[in-house]
Parts: sequence; structure tokens; C-alpha cells
Amino acid sequence: MALWQAAAGDRHPLPPALWDELTAFDPGFRPEDLRVAFEGETPIGFALTKQLRAPADLPKFQDRGWIALMAVHPEHQRQGVGTALLAEAEQALKAAGKTAVNLGESLAHAMPGIPEALTEGRAFFQACGYEPTQEVWDVRGDVATAQPPELPAGVTARVLAADEAGALLHFLNETFPGRWAQDMGQYLVEGRPIWHVMGLFEGGQLRGFAQLHLPGSPGALRWAGFNPDVAALGPIGVSKDVRGRGLGLGLLQAGLAHLASVGATDTVIDWTTLLEFYGRVGFKPWLRYQQARKELA
Repeated sequence: MALWQAAAGDRHPLPPALWDELTAFDPGFRPEDLRVAFEGETPIGFALTKQLRAPADLPKFQDRGWIALMAVHPEHQRQGVGTALLAEAEQALKAAGKTAVNLGESLAHAMPGIPEALTEGRAFFQACGYEPTQEVWDVRGDVATAQPPELPAGVTARVLAADEAGALLHFLNETFPGRWAQDMGQYLVEGRPIWHVMGLFEGGQLRGFAQLHLPGSPGALRWAGFNPDVAALGPIGVSKDVRGRGLGLGLLQAGLAHLASVGATDTVIDWTTLLEFYGRVGFKPWLRYQQARKELA
């Protein structure tokens, strides 16, 4: 993290506590996923890779690896250090059977792509054969005055209770099979609080969810370098059969109002292209990222 701060902390600061979330607290992490370049005994650069490992079971991700985070100290840039680190990281992923590498956007991710502010990073990866895919945003707003929505009769939004973990996982596996279900399953296995999840109910059935991240919680650490008191919301989604009725917006408003009720103000919703949707509750585009991919020959 000290290397990252030296290389990019003035434009995209990351707190040291995030490192534990990316490594020790990620069940898929192995020490060999981290490559470090040294000058003598001094670390001068690193590349952190990620790949799908048990207990994760996401077939669509089996063939890909990720460069989750990478930095070279400014005094050692443009000397081939980054190129060598990246080549070793790619080779290790290829040896593990991966056929493509994505930048950022990994499970237990630090960021969903290359931050727009790190222009030299974009140029570096492009020169190393990474092709841009899409641009995504983190959006940001102040929720201090957020008010609960007026939901239709028979529809409610509230935080979940401890005995509703099974219902939440069933809903996610049925409605959002894949990464969201996997991440929430791991979240609950780790004993993290289900009452930080907002549920949308109709007729007593769970129809939507929104994960809430209070200031200082692991899910808000990605932006704590900008503001230690930042909160976050996401992922968020509703069942296909209730879409088009404004219930997703109502769930979003309910989640933001709950964050306000526990003292949150500055709040981020990450990794989205739905700028108009989040703009309806006052959130504005903040951090932009370029996602990119490289096929491994």
C-alpha cells in the first residue's frame, strides 16, 4: 500500500486496511498471487493477481484471471520493472489455465478498472496489449436528507433479520446467479451483518435487495482514502417480474434513507453505467474507470 500511495496516492488514495480485504480476508488469495520487485531488500513494485478458486463456483469466470492492483515506485518507473512484473503475472495466470486477463473488476476487487486519473497506467497497459472494453463509473452523493420512499400498498423495504439469510441466498441464486450470490454467500459465511442488507418485499416475498456499507466497514474501504467517513451502497437489484414499476428506485431510496438514519452522509455507489438512474436520487458521476482485457496467446 505504501508503494501504491507513492505511485498513485495523490490521485487515487487507498487506505492500508484495504490490503487485508484484498489478501488475508479473501478466501481465494494465495501468497503466490503477489509478485514483488526488489532493489536490494527494498520493495520497488508489485503486481497482485486474482483467479477463481474454491469455494467460489462461477463457471463464466473459470477461464480468466485478473490484475487486481499494480504499482511501481515513481523513482523506478520507465526502467522495465512494471513490464517484467506484468509479464510474470500473466505467465502465472496462463500456467493456471487462464486464457484472458482483465484489469481490476476481480472478485474482492479494489477498483473496477483503471482509474481515469491514472493516465500513465492506461498508456502502460495499452502498450502491453490490453484492449479497452467499456467505461464504468463510481457515483457519489450526500444522503443526509434522504427520505424513505412512498411504496405501493403491499410493498415494503426494510433491513433483513438474522433468520432471513436463507431466504436472501435463495433469492440471489434464483434471480442473480453468479457473482452477487457468490459474494453474499461469502459475506454471510464470514459472519458479517445481514442487517446491513435492505430487502424489498411484496406479499411477504423477497423481491429485491441492496447491500449497505456503513462508514469504516470493509465495503466502504475502497473510498476511505478520499474520505474516512464515506458510506456505500451496492450491489442492488430487484426481480425481473417486478421491474418497470419503480420498485428498484424505491428500494434505492429506502437504502439511502437507512444510511442517513445511522449518520451517513457522503455515499458512493460503485461500478455502474446507470448514470441517469442514480442521478434521480442526486448522485453525480465521480470516478471513471476504463475496463480492459488481454487474451493470453
